[in-house]
Amino acid sequence: GLQFSEMCLAMYSLGKARVRVKERFYYRLLKLMVRKSSLWNEFDMAWILFAMRRRRLRPYIEEIQEHRLWAKVQLNIAVYFKQKLHNFSPQGIAFILFEFARAGVYPGHVVHKALQRVRQHMPSIS
Repeated sequence: GLQFSEMCLAMYSLGKARVRVKERFYYRLLKLMVRKSSLWNEFDMAWILFAMRRRRLRPYIEEIQEHRLWAKVQLNIAVYFKQKLHNFSPQGIAFILFEFARAGVYPGHVVHKALQRVRQHMPSIS
């Protein structure tokens, strides 16, 4: 079977190549992945956020099932980002924060912790 990182990388690649894939594909894939979101690493989180941004998968209407899933994915990423922040590389942190900013999401207190961690490694970030 496929690993979660491989699925995330596939979503990232589809978004990067701007391949037209039905929204239902993303719904099914994210629904499967959100069950084990604690297994995501920093790049998985960033790739998911990137793919959601490229496909314009934003939670606007609470009554729509897909929008609830998009919101749940963003919430899980924010929660696990906060929990695993101390293990992430500065590049991974910068990538995730960039994707949160592009999505218009402010994950609260974790931003300040992330900035403190990134600030220590600022010269090494490309």
